Amino acid sequence: MNFLLAKHTYPSIIEQSLKLKIMKELVNFDDEKWTEEKARKHKEEMFRVLKG
Repeated sequence: MNFLLAKHTYPSIIEQSLKLKIMKELVNFDDEKWTEEKARKHKEEMFRVLKG
């Protein structure tokens, strides 16, 4: 499912998922586009979360 569609359709699901919350913040950061740079930042953040 397209993340942009999901964030408008299923806001309660997003709030239950740390990963989706992080993705939401990255997408909303500037122009609501999922870019290679945002994907890289997301990857780094997820690894940081998993490492504790």
